[in-house]
Amino acid sequence: MVQPLESRRGQARLASLRFLYEWELNPSEELEASMQNQFEFLKVKSRIAEYAQMLVKGVVTHMEQIDKIISENLTNWKLARLSVVDRNSIRLAVYEMVYVEDVPSRVSINEFVEISKRFGSADSPGFVNGVLDSVRTKLKFTD
Repeated sequence: MVQPLESRRGQARLASLRFLYEWELNPSEELEASMQNQFEFLKVKSRIAEYAQMLVKGVVTHMEQIDKIISENLTNWKLARLSVVDRNSIRLAVYEMVYVEDVPSRVSINEFVEISKRFGSADSPGFVNGVLDSVRTKLKFTD
């Protein structure tokens, strides 16, 4: 079995999170150029970069709707109060769950929980899992 984050898509998820983290802290109007520069700097292979770019563009394009979905599934939290890692991990997972048909919601949840274990706080994995499981339940994903 392929371990989380070792697959091409796992690596792309991680690259997209790294990009969104940096982009949120240092926004640039040139999304395409910023992605290309960062993925080149990180030496992200082209097949991995393709999926990462699709994720980033999807999150940016649908951010208002994604943030609404997330906000509706937060209890006693505001989206702006979440750490940058947690907020963007959840955004990416919600994008994948809602817009990427060939990825089961449980896979998205698992992958981003694993990412949060590596890059978030000690509380991140449980928090990310709880929010994403709530999204999965409310949006009635059955996979």
